[in-house]
Amino acid sequence: MAKTKLSDAIEDFGTFRRSQDLSKNTVQNDETTLRSLLASVGNIYVDSITDRHVTTWVTDRKLALKPSSLRNDHQRATQFFEWCRVTRRCHRDHDPMVGRKAPRPMEREMPRLHVSKFPHLLDLAGQQCPRDRAIVAIGLFAMLREQEIASLRVRDLDLDARWLLARIHKSKTEDRLGVSEALDQEMRRWLKRYAALCGSLDPDWYLVPAVGLNRPRDPVTGRMMALKGDMLEPTRKLGKVATILKPAMLAVGLEDYRLGGHTLRRSGARALYDLLVGVGGVDALRMVQTTLHHKDPIMTQRYIGLEQDRETRDTLLRDKIKYGFENVSRIVSGVDGGEDSSTAVGL
Repeated sequence: MAKTKLSDAIEDFGTFRRSQDLSKNTVQNDETTLRSLLASVGNIYVDSITDRHVTTWVTDRKLALKPSSLRNDHQRATQFFEWCRVTRRCHRDHDPMVGRKAPRPMEREMPRLHVSKFPHLLDLAGQQCPRDRAIVAIGLFAMLREQEIASLRVRDLDLDARWLLARIHKSKTEDRLGVSEALDQEMRRWLKRYAALCGSLDPDWYLVPAVGLNRPRDPVTGRMMALKGDMLEPTRKLGKVATILKPAMLAVGLEDYRLGGHTLRRSGARALYDLLVGVGGVDALRMVQTTLHHKDPIMTQRYIGLEQDRETRDTLLRDKIKYGFENVSRIVSGVDGGEDSSTAVGL
Protein backbone atom coordinates (compact mmCIF):
# COMPACT_ATOMS: atom_id res chain seq x y z
CA MET A 1 0.00 0.00 0.00
CA ALA A 2 1.44 3.37 -1.07
CA LYS A 3 0.91 6.32 1.23
CA THR A 4 -1.19 9.00 -0.47
CA LYS A 5 -1.67 12.63 0.47
CA LEU A 6 -5.29 13.73 0.81
CA SER A 7 -4.98 16.33 -1.98
CA ASP A 8 -3.67 13.69 -4.40
CA ALA A 9 -6.43 11.25 -3.45
CA ILE A 10 -9.09 13.93 -4.01
CA GLU A 11 -7.68 14.71 -7.45
CA ASP A 12 -7.53 11.02 -8.39
CA PHE A 13 -11.06 10.45 -7.08
CA GLY A 14 -12.34 13.33 -9.21
CA THR A 15 -10.68 11.84 -12.29
CA PHE A 16 -12.24 8.48 -11.51
CA ARG A 17 -15.70 9.98 -11.02
CA ARG A 18 -15.50 11.88 -14.30
CA SER A 19 -14.55 8.64 -16.07
CA GLN A 20 -17.80 7.15 -14.76
CA ASP A 21 -19.76 9.53 -17.00
CA LEU A 22 -21.32 11.29 -14.03
CA SER A 23 -22.77 14.75 -14.48
CA LYS A 24 -20.51 17.76 -14.16
CA ASN A 25 -22.48 19.01 -11.15
CA THR A 26 -22.09 15.68 -9.34
CA VAL A 27 -18.31 15.72 -9.72
CA GLN A 28 -18.12 19.37 -8.70
CA ASN A 29 -20.18 18.70 -5.59
CA ASP A 30 -17.87 15.79 -4.68
CA GLU A 31 -14.83 18.04 -4.99
CA THR A 32 -16.41 20.87 -2.98
CA THR A 33 -17.15 18.51 -0.09
CA LEU A 34 -13.73 16.85 -0.12
CA ARG A 35 -11.83 20.12 -0.41
CA SER A 36 -13.66 21.38 2.68
CA LEU A 37 -12.36 18.23 4.42
CA LEU A 38 -8.87 19.05 3.14
CA ALA A 39 -9.12 22.61 4.50
CA SER A 40 -10.21 21.25 7.88
CA VAL A 41 -7.66 18.44 8.43
CA GLY A 42 -4.76 19.67 6.30
CA ASN A 43 -2.92 17.81 3.57
CA ILE A 44 -2.09 14.72 5.60
CA TYR A 45 -1.92 11.11 4.47
CA VAL A 46 -5.31 9.51 3.87
CA ASP A 47 -4.60 6.69 6.30
CA SER A 48 -3.78 9.28 9.00
CA ILE A 49 -7.32 10.70 8.96
CA THR A 50 -9.17 9.59 12.07
CA ASP A 51 -12.73 9.77 13.33
CA ARG A 52 -11.67 12.81 15.38
CA HIS A 53 -10.64 14.63 12.22
CA VAL A 54 -14.02 13.86 10.71
CA THR A 55 -15.82 15.03 13.86
CA THR A 56 -14.00 18.37 13.74
CA TRP A 57 -14.81 18.75 10.04
CA VAL A 58 -18.50 17.93 10.50
CA THR A 59 -18.76 20.30 13.47
CA ASP A 60 -17.36 23.13 11.36
CA ARG A 61 -19.69 22.32 8.48
CA LYS A 62 -22.72 22.38 10.78
CA LEU A 63 -22.16 26.10 11.30
CA ALA A 64 -22.73 26.84 7.62
CA LEU A 65 -24.88 24.06 6.17
CA LYS A 66 -28.40 22.71 6.51
CA PRO A 67 -28.98 19.09 7.55
CA SER A 68 -29.80 18.10 3.97
CA SER A 69 -26.41 19.39 2.80
CA LEU A 70 -24.66 17.68 5.72
CA ARG A 71 -26.31 14.44 4.66
CA ASN A 72 -24.85 14.86 1.19
CA ASP A 73 -21.44 15.53 2.74
CA HIS A 74 -21.73 12.29 4.70
CA GLN A 75 -22.58 10.29 1.58
CA ARG A 76 -19.72 11.78 -0.47
CA ALA A 77 -17.13 11.27 2.27
CA THR A 78 -18.28 7.68 2.78
CA GLN A 79 -17.94 6.97 -0.96
CA PHE A 80 -14.51 8.62 -1.02
CA PHE A 81 -13.05 6.59 1.85
CA GLU A 82 -14.53 3.39 0.45
CA TRP A 83 -12.82 4.15 -2.87
CA CYS A 84 -9.55 4.82 -1.01
CA ARG A 85 -9.75 1.40 0.64
CA VAL A 86 -10.56 -0.43 -2.58
CA THR A 87 -7.75 1.30 -4.47
CA ARG A 88 -5.32 0.69 -1.58
CA ARG A 89 -4.69 4.35 -0.87
CA CYS A 90 -5.28 3.42 2.76
CA HIS A 91 -5.49 0.18 4.73
CA ARG A 92 -8.50 -1.99 3.95
CA ASP A 93 -9.71 -1.67 7.56
CA HIS A 94 -9.29 2.10 7.69
CA ASP A 95 -12.65 3.89 7.93
CA PRO A 96 -12.84 7.26 9.71
CA MET A 97 -16.60 7.33 8.98
CA VAL A 98 -17.27 4.16 10.97
CA GLY A 99 -20.24 4.40 13.33
CA ARG A 100 -21.21 7.85 12.08
CA LYS A 101 -24.86 8.23 11.16
CA ALA A 102 -25.95 10.48 8.35
CA PRO A 103 -27.96 13.52 9.53
CA ARG A 104 -31.70 13.25 9.07
CA PRO A 105 -33.10 16.58 7.88
CA MET A 106 -36.63 17.63 8.68
CA GLU A 107 -38.75 16.86 5.64
CA ARG A 108 -40.31 20.07 4.38
CA GLU A 109 -43.08 20.43 1.86
CA MET A 110 -41.55 22.05 -1.18
CA PRO A 111 -43.31 24.86 -3.05
CA ARG A 112 -45.93 23.68 -5.48
CA LEU A 113 -48.53 25.60 -7.46
CA HIS A 114 -52.13 24.38 -7.75
CA VAL A 115 -53.30 23.69 -11.28
CA SER A 116 -55.96 26.43 -10.99
CA LYS A 117 -53.14 29.00 -10.87
CA PHE A 118 -51.27 27.72 -13.92
CA PRO A 119 -52.92 30.27 -16.29
CA HIS A 120 -52.00 33.14 -13.95
CA LEU A 121 -48.35 32.06 -13.79
CA LEU A 122 -48.22 31.70 -17.57
CA ASP A 123 -49.64 35.21 -18.00
CA LEU A 124 -47.19 36.71 -15.50
CA ALA A 125 -44.24 35.01 -17.20
CA GLY A 126 -45.51 36.20 -20.59
CA GLN A 127 -45.53 39.77 -19.33
CA GLN A 128 -41.81 39.43 -18.59
CA CYS A 129 -41.06 37.90 -21.98
CA PRO A 130 -43.01 35.66 -24.40
CA ARG A 131 -40.10 33.19 -24.28
CA ASP A 132 -40.50 32.95 -20.49
CA ARG A 133 -44.12 31.86 -20.93
CA ALA A 134 -42.89 29.04 -23.17
CA ILE A 135 -40.35 27.99 -20.52
CA VAL A 136 -43.09 27.82 -17.88
CA ALA A 137 -45.34 25.81 -20.21
CA ILE A 138 -42.62 23.22 -20.89
CA GLY A 139 -41.84 22.99 -17.17
CA LEU A 140 -45.47 22.53 -16.15
CA PHE A 141 -46.70 20.28 -18.93
CA ALA A 142 -43.58 18.31 -19.94
CA MET A 143 -42.01 18.41 -16.44
CA LEU A 144 -38.45 18.57 -17.72
CA ARG A 145 -35.50 19.69 -15.62
CA GLU A 146 -33.94 23.10 -16.21
CA GLN A 147 -30.99 21.88 -18.30
CA GLU A 148 -33.27 19.56 -20.27
CA ILE A 149 -35.47 22.54 -21.18
CA ALA A 150 -32.41 24.60 -22.10
CA SER A 151 -31.10 21.80 -24.38
CA LEU A 152 -34.24 21.54 -26.51
CA ARG A 153 -33.92 22.44 -30.19
CA VAL A 154 -36.64 23.51 -32.59
CA ARG A 155 -36.34 20.14 -34.37
CA ASP A 156 -37.17 18.31 -31.13
CA LEU A 157 -40.78 19.51 -31.24
CA ASP A 158 -43.23 17.99 -33.72
CA LEU A 159 -46.67 19.47 -33.17
CA ASP A 160 -48.23 17.58 -36.07
CA ALA A 161 -47.29 14.23 -34.51
CA ARG A 162 -47.74 15.71 -31.00
CA TRP A 163 -44.42 14.69 -29.47
CA LEU A 164 -41.38 16.34 -27.87
CA LEU A 165 -37.97 14.65 -27.97
CA ALA A 166 -36.23 15.24 -24.63
CA ARG A 167 -32.68 14.34 -23.64
CA ILE A 168 -32.73 13.24 -20.00
CA HIS A 169 -29.38 14.32 -18.60
CA LYS A 170 -29.33 12.24 -15.43
CA SER A 171 -29.95 8.91 -17.13
CA LYS A 172 -28.26 9.81 -20.43
CA THR A 173 -31.35 8.72 -22.36
CA GLU A 174 -33.82 10.17 -24.84
CA ASP A 175 -37.57 10.13 -24.37
CA ARG A 176 -40.23 11.03 -26.90
CA LEU A 177 -42.92 12.63 -24.77
CA GLY A 178 -46.50 13.03 -25.86
CA VAL A 179 -47.58 16.67 -26.14
CA SER A 180 -50.77 17.49 -24.25
CA GLU A 181 -53.36 19.90 -25.63
CA ALA A 182 -52.27 22.57 -23.16
CA LEU A 183 -48.62 22.31 -24.19
CA ASP A 184 -49.58 22.16 -27.87
CA GLN A 185 -51.44 25.48 -27.60
CA GLU A 186 -48.60 27.15 -25.74
CA MET A 187 -45.95 25.93 -28.17
CA ARG A 188 -47.93 27.03 -31.23
CA ARG A 189 -48.29 30.43 -29.63
CA TRP A 190 -44.56 30.66 -28.92
CA LEU A 191 -43.35 29.37 -32.29
CA LYS A 192 -45.52 31.92 -34.05
CA ARG A 193 -44.01 34.69 -31.93
CA TYR A 194 -40.49 33.26 -32.32
CA ALA A 195 -40.81 33.25 -36.12
CA ALA A 196 -42.20 36.79 -36.11
CA LEU A 197 -39.16 37.97 -34.16
CA CYS A 198 -36.42 36.01 -35.95
CA GLY A 199 -37.81 34.89 -39.28
CA SER A 200 -38.03 31.30 -40.53
CA LEU A 201 -37.03 28.97 -37.71
CA ASP A 202 -33.86 26.94 -38.16
CA PRO A 203 -34.26 23.36 -36.83
CA ASP A 204 -30.91 23.68 -35.00
CA TRP A 205 -31.94 26.78 -33.08
CA TYR A 206 -32.70 26.41 -29.41
CA LEU A 207 -36.42 26.07 -28.77
CA VAL A 208 -36.28 28.60 -25.92
CA PRO A 209 -33.05 30.52 -26.55
CA ALA A 210 -31.09 33.05 -24.55
CA VAL A 211 -32.01 36.72 -24.63
CA GLY A 212 -29.42 39.44 -25.19
CA LEU A 213 -27.78 40.65 -22.01
CA ASN A 214 -28.35 44.30 -22.85
CA ARG A 215 -32.11 44.10 -23.19
CA PRO A 216 -33.45 47.51 -22.00
CA ARG A 217 -35.88 48.06 -19.13
CA ASP A 218 -38.84 50.40 -18.87
CA PRO A 219 -37.61 53.40 -16.83
CA VAL A 220 -40.94 53.67 -14.95
CA THR A 221 -41.92 50.05 -14.17
CA GLY A 222 -38.45 48.52 -14.27
CA ARG A 223 -39.72 45.72 -16.49
CA MET A 224 -37.74 44.58 -19.49
CA MET A 225 -38.92 46.18 -22.71
CA ALA A 226 -40.82 44.14 -25.29
CA LEU A 227 -38.70 41.72 -27.25
CA LYS A 228 -37.38 42.59 -30.67
CA GLY A 229 -35.85 40.22 -33.15
CA ASP A 230 -32.28 41.29 -32.46
CA MET A 231 -32.72 40.64 -28.73
CA LEU A 232 -33.21 36.89 -29.07
CA GLU A 233 -30.06 34.82 -29.62
CA PRO A 234 -31.36 31.55 -31.14
CA THR A 235 -27.93 29.89 -31.20
CA ARG A 236 -27.10 30.68 -27.56
CA LYS A 237 -28.25 28.32 -24.82
CA LEU A 238 -30.67 29.48 -22.16
CA GLY A 239 -29.18 30.47 -18.80
CA LYS A 240 -30.39 29.71 -15.28
CA VAL A 241 -34.14 29.13 -15.36
CA ALA A 242 -34.61 29.84 -11.63
CA THR A 243 -33.30 33.40 -12.02
CA ILE A 244 -35.44 34.03 -15.08
CA LEU A 245 -38.71 32.80 -13.59
CA LYS A 246 -38.37 33.87 -9.96
CA PRO A 247 -40.19 37.25 -10.32
CA ALA A 248 -43.24 35.60 -11.89
CA MET A 249 -43.26 32.81 -9.29
CA LEU A 250 -43.11 35.27 -6.42
CA ALA A 251 -45.88 37.36 -8.00
CA VAL A 252 -48.17 34.33 -8.22
CA GLY A 253 -47.79 33.70 -4.48
CA LEU A 254 -45.10 31.04 -4.22
CA GLU A 255 -42.73 31.33 -1.26
CA ASP A 256 -39.17 32.48 -1.84
CA TYR A 257 -37.68 29.04 -1.20
CA ARG A 258 -35.74 27.17 -3.87
CA LEU A 259 -37.92 28.45 -6.66
CA GLY A 260 -37.04 27.29 -10.15
CA GLY A 261 -37.51 24.54 -12.67
CA HIS A 262 -38.15 21.91 -9.99
CA THR A 263 -41.08 23.97 -8.69
CA LEU A 264 -42.63 23.69 -12.14
CA ARG A 265 -41.88 19.93 -12.22
CA ARG A 266 -43.52 19.36 -8.86
CA SER A 267 -46.55 21.46 -9.76
CA GLY A 268 -47.01 19.72 -13.09
CA ALA A 269 -46.52 16.29 -11.51
CA ARG A 270 -49.23 16.91 -8.91
CA ALA A 271 -51.66 18.20 -11.52
CA LEU A 272 -51.03 15.22 -13.80
CA TYR A 273 -51.40 12.77 -10.91
CA ASP A 274 -54.78 14.22 -9.89
CA LEU A 275 -56.00 14.15 -13.50
CA LEU A 276 -54.93 10.52 -13.95
CA VAL A 277 -56.63 9.51 -10.71
CA GLY A 278 -59.79 11.14 -12.00
CA VAL A 279 -59.55 9.28 -15.31
CA GLY A 280 -59.21 5.93 -13.53
CA GLY A 281 -58.05 2.62 -14.95
CA VAL A 282 -54.34 3.57 -14.91
CA ASP A 283 -51.57 3.44 -12.35
CA ALA A 284 -51.38 7.19 -11.80
CA LEU A 285 -48.21 7.10 -9.70
CA ARG A 286 -46.41 4.93 -12.26
CA MET A 287 -47.42 7.22 -15.14
CA VAL A 288 -46.12 10.30 -13.30
CA GLN A 289 -42.93 8.44 -12.38
CA THR A 290 -42.20 7.68 -16.05
CA THR A 291 -42.90 11.30 -16.99
CA LEU A 292 -40.48 12.59 -14.35
CA HIS A 293 -37.94 9.88 -15.26
CA HIS A 294 -37.53 8.78 -11.66
CA LYS A 295 -36.03 5.37 -10.86
CA ASP A 296 -37.66 5.26 -7.44
CA PRO A 297 -41.41 5.82 -6.89
CA ILE A 298 -40.61 7.22 -3.43
CA MET A 299 -39.02 10.24 -5.11
CA THR A 300 -42.15 10.64 -7.24
CA GLN A 301 -44.29 10.59 -4.11
CA ARG A 302 -42.17 13.41 -2.69
CA TYR A 303 -42.68 15.43 -5.86
CA ILE A 304 -46.44 14.91 -5.77
CA GLY A 305 -46.51 16.10 -2.16
CA LEU A 306 -48.77 15.56 0.79
CA GLU A 307 -50.29 19.00 1.33
CA GLN A 308 -53.47 18.44 -0.65
CA ASP A 309 -53.82 14.90 0.69
CA ARG A 310 -53.64 16.29 4.21
CA GLU A 311 -56.38 18.80 3.43
CA THR A 312 -58.55 15.98 2.11
CA ARG A 313 -57.72 13.87 5.16
CA ASP A 314 -58.66 16.66 7.57
CA THR A 315 -61.95 17.30 5.79
CA LEU A 316 -62.82 13.60 5.92
CA LEU A 317 -61.86 13.31 9.59
CA ARG A 318 -63.96 16.33 10.55
CA ASP A 319 -67.04 15.64 8.49
CA LYS A 320 -67.17 12.13 7.02
CA ILE A 321 -65.35 9.54 9.11
CA LYS A 322 -67.60 7.76 11.65
CA TYR A 323 -66.24 4.96 13.80
CA GLY A 324 -69.67 3.80 14.97
CA PHE A 325 -69.36 4.41 18.69
CA GLU A 326 -69.58 8.21 18.72
CA ASN A 327 -73.07 8.21 20.30
CA VAL A 328 -71.89 6.03 23.20
CA SER A 329 -69.00 8.41 23.78
CA ARG A 330 -71.36 11.36 23.83
CA ILE A 331 -73.60 9.70 26.41
CA VAL A 332 -70.67 8.68 28.63
CA SER A 333 -69.29 12.21 28.58
CA GLY A 334 -72.69 13.67 29.40
CA VAL A 335 -72.86 15.63 26.19
CA ASP A 336 -76.48 14.75 25.60
CA GLY A 337 -77.53 15.58 29.15
CA GLY A 338 -80.13 13.20 30.61
CA GLU A 339 -79.43 10.48 33.14
CA ASP A 340 -76.21 9.64 34.94
CA SER A 341 -73.57 8.28 32.57
CA SER A 342 -73.02 5.09 34.54
CA THR A 343 -76.70 4.27 34.28
CA ALA A 344 -76.75 5.09 30.59
CA VAL A 345 -74.21 2.45 29.70
CA GLY A 346 -75.71 -0.16 32.01
CA LEU A 347 -73.03 -0.06 34.76
